[in-house]
Amino acid sequence: MEKLNMYQVCHINGKEKDKTATAAHVIEAESIADAYTAAMETESGKDFLVYPLATLTDGESVYRLAAYACKQFNKWEMRNNNAVMSVLNRSTWDKEDEQQDAAAAIVATLADDENATMYAAFLAAYNRLAAGRDGLFRKSEVEYTPGAMFCNPFIEREAGATFPALAALIAKATEAAGLTDKQAETLEMYESGTTCAAALDLLEITKRAYYCNLYAAFYKVLAKAAEMDGEAAPTFAAAGIDKADLADALAAYAKRARVKK
Repeated sequence: MEKLNMYQVCHINGKEKDKTATAAHVIEAESIADAYTAAMETESGKDFLVYPLATLTDGESVYRLAAYACKQFNKWEMRNNNAVMSVLNRSTWDKEDEQQDAAAAIVATLADDENATMYAAFLAAYNRLAAGRDGLFRKSEVEYTPGAMFCNPFIEREAGATFPALAALIAKATEAAGLTDKQAETLEMYESGTTCAAALDLLEITKRAYYCNLYAAFYKVLAKAAEMDGEAAPTFAAAGIDKADLADALAAYAKRARVKK
């Protein structure tokens, strides 16, 4: 039987930079996925997050939360094209240093406030990792090296769309398609150029689940985009995609994702 770990459910209030959290309760489970499943039974309809529970009296629990923070930060890097090489080229000792930095931030947060939520501890660790990444790119390089900013791997850039109207429609459809968390994560990684092998490791899913989630996301987004574009599908038509092509694509994605229509 797998060892049970402790996880804290945090209720989330506000959005973006104004987001705050309050500790709800603690769940005992084998994995964070199981903890989320258990939390869904009591927190349905509420905005919440689940984190590994860390305490100053249990060093192993601190490293569990630190490892979780590192993994989430690496997932962010993998989702951004210009940061991909940074995470893939990281050495073993770099990863060990990162986990130590994350653990130190967690300990400092809990030492300052014994009632701090795991959301606050996780955020402190995450921000420490981000600060370390930003420190790798020195301001002196920008100041003394012409064109250095164009080589900065930590700057996010967006490529211009060939068909901006269709790109805007797909973006709106993606938000309104009702994707599950796994479908949204899989689609995001696919769009960022993350390889399937890397995505399997980061998402902790099987190859079959990866492609089922991906094609289900394709189907939902395309179906919503077609619905939003209307019967004549003028936006698709302007991009050279007629209604027959659209219908064929939907049928193919439905079949691959095993969507029941």
